[in-house]
Amino acid sequence: MQIVPRFDLPRLLSRAGLDAASREFPDQIEIHRLTVRETTPLAYVSGPARKAVYPDGRVEGPYPLADRPALSGFIATVMTEIGAERILATVPEGTFWLNNKSMADYFAEVPDAVRVCRFLRSRGLTDRFQGGFLLVPSQFSTTLPLLAAQTYSGGADVLFTVLKPSIRLTAVACHHFDIHFASPDAALVQRIAALTPPSLTAETLAFPEIPELSPE
Repeated sequence: MQIVPRFDLPRLLSRAGLDAASREFPDQIEIHRLTVRETTPLAYVSGPARKAVYPDGRVEGPYPLADRPALSGFIATVMTEIGAERILATVPEGTFWLNNKSMADYFAEVPDAVRVCRFLRSRGLTDRFQGGFLLVPSQFSTTLPLLAAQTYSGGADVLFTVLKPSIRLTAVACHHFDIHFASPDAALVQRIAALTPPSLTAETLAFPEIPELSPE
């Protein structure tokens, strides 16, 4: 896993065809999106939790803060299956990878958060780190799910960007306990949907057609 300083992120994001500020594909008229979530959400018993908010305004939960292996592992599976050669992992601008000291006691109650924190600190990172990580295929099945676990255990969203000109794809491990895939390539998104195992549910984001209004 190669550590990327914050100042170098705009260059890599731009090379992937993303706007460095919005982290979206700016030159595409239509972006195809797919949301993947657990078919059966993890039941809440006690301890730190979050609620899930859906695009239609529904709010469900609370759900416990913990890694979702089916979700974090699915991101790795997708990146392997589509032939990604390098993946850039980043958090939103202004967000830190590691939890500040005021939150340390709270997240000490989340074993998966502690596990991810130990992994990152073992790489020499400080609380103020806002850069990213470059991953190669040999790290997809091990390190990539661990970084995604950061989100599901209470941390910030993690954006995984494919750094290959022929594959334009992003995947966000979202704090609402799901994954958001985005690509200008409709066939690629359909292929990802077909890879979804029974333990997960895939939903495309489609806006209703608005009929043209005839002039009065």
